Amino acid sequence: MAFDITYKQTTGSTNDDVWELAQAGAPQGTCVAAFEQTAGRGKWDRVWVGPRGGLYFSFILRPTTPVSEWPQMSPAIAEAIAKVVREQTGAGADEVWVKLPNDVLCHQGKLCGILLEAKEGVVVVGCGLNVFPPETPAQTDGRNVPAYVSDLGNFVGVTGVDPAKADAHDAYLTALVPKLAASIEEAVL
Repeated sequence: MAFDITYKQTTGSTNDDVWELAQAGAPQGTCVAAFEQTAGRGKWDRVWVGPRGGLYFSFILRPTTPVSEWPQMSPAIAEAIAKVVREQTGAGADEVWVKLPNDVLCHQGKLCGILLEAKEGVVVVGCGLNVFPPETPAQTDGRNVPAYVSDLGNFVGVTGVDPAKADAHDAYLTALVPKLAASIEEAVL
C-alpha cells in the first residue's frame, strides 16, 4: 500500500476530512496532513489542540483482519512513529518510548497522540505529533504536558531539511510525513 497524501495548511479535523473521503470510496492509504487543526479531537471526544508547529495527519485503513484484532494496530502505529522520532533526533528507546496503548512520550512530556475510529469495515487513524513549539503555549487539561520533537536533539535527521532555516518549518513537516507513513505501513500492513 502506498500512502496518497494531501497537504493542507489548516483544517478543522484531519479525521473528519478522511472520513468524508472514506465514505466516497477512497482506498486504503488515503491520507490528509495539516499544519494546523481547529477542531481536532482525542479519545472520548476530548479536545485536541492543533496549533501551528505540529503535524496532524489521518489516513484510511481497510483491514482484512477480524475486528477483534484492530485495537492491536494502535500500539504498533505508536511504535512506528516513535521509531521515526528516534531516527529524526538521534534519541534512544530510553528517551522516546510508547506508553500503551498509543501515546509517544519523552522525558519532557507527550510528543504524539493517536486516535483510531472504526465503522463499517473502515479504520481512520488520526495522529497529532508535536514538532515545533507553538507561538502560544498549548492549553491542556493537565493530564499531558506537551513536548516537542524539535527539543530532542539532532533535528535534520531523516528529512534532510534544516528546520532552523527561515521558513523551513512547513518544508520540514512536509518531508516528515512520508517517513512516518512508510514506518506505519511497515508496522501494520
